[in-house]
Amino acid sequence: MIKYYPVLRGKQYELIALRELAGFFQSSPCSIHPVIEPVRSRTSSRLRTTSIALNQSGIDHSIIFNPHVGDFQDDTQIGKYPVVEQLAESEINFGAILSSTEAIPRTLSDYRTCLESSESTLLLFERELGNSRELETFIEDSNNVALLLPPAVSAGRYRRFNRTATAVLLNDNFRPRSRNLDYVTDGPELFTSSHLYAELDGYEGVADYLTVGEGFNEGGFLPRVVAIHWTYLNDNGEVWIRHFTSGESSRAGDVPGKFLIAASKLVESLSDVDNNNPAARAMRDLVASSRFPGLGTVKKISMLNHMIVMNSAIAQAEQAD
Repeated sequence: MIKYYPVLRGKQYELIALRELAGFFQSSPCSIHPVIEPVRSRTSSRLRTTSIALNQSGIDHSIIFNPHVGDFQDDTQIGKYPVVEQLAESEINFGAILSSTEAIPRTLSDYRTCLESSESTLLLFERELGNSRELETFIEDSNNVALLLPPAVSAGRYRRFNRTATAVLLNDNFRPRSRNLDYVTDGPELFTSSHLYAELDGYEGVADYLTVGEGFNEGGFLPRVVAIHWTYLNDNGEVWIRHFTSGESSRAGDVPGKFLIAASKLVESLSDVDNNNPAARAMRDLVASSRFPGLGTVKKISMLNHMIVMNSAIAQAEQAD
């Protein structure tokens, strides 16, 4: 069965989304394996709480031990990784980012120290890497290893070292615009259909950066236009996305009012199928009470919706087979 690997950063609203996901799937089948790249040193306790909630709901997940963005990216002390130290004595499955051939020996050497308590291994490839005997040996010797591979990286190249390895197709499906204003005239667009054909191409999983995208921004800004990014499942089993906006505006300010305009458009588009989706219910409640929860919470709801939609898409594809 295909699994879905959403790649999140460990910001507060993303961790809340995962805890709410765990609550939603406490008694339901879940095909989601979250991958968390921590970016905030002050969220270690929330990260641990999130991991516990996911474990209690039986949701496998991995935490990147060598983050490449945020508060931990400049750590250069060999064998010393704050993420690992802050989560000591927790039942954590760690993963690693591989970004360059030159860094492979050190990264894998340090990663081995994190694997003593891990039941699974996860390697996230940022790009195609050159030949590395260390990487070949690591994959050969790994049990329950998942390889998250961008489209430009051949799954066969690395799976030949370990036929039991799980190959996961990692796409950045979200197409960001330079300004929220640029979403105003955009209609629905295909987000992904990779879950429908991944197995035919030799993959056992699909991954993405949800409705946020791979790019990392340290802080927010006061938008002139509020945009809510919402994925949904169409009749063909594909996942599409719509961008609900507050309309054209040349002035900053009144973000709560602009949010309610965009959210009202979203709620009007929801169907009866969405009644069991807690993200859709949250949007309905906000509009009904004319309440603005903050832009971070809006992103959280969007991401929660997307993970639930992807789980439904995979379940539907399995039933069709």
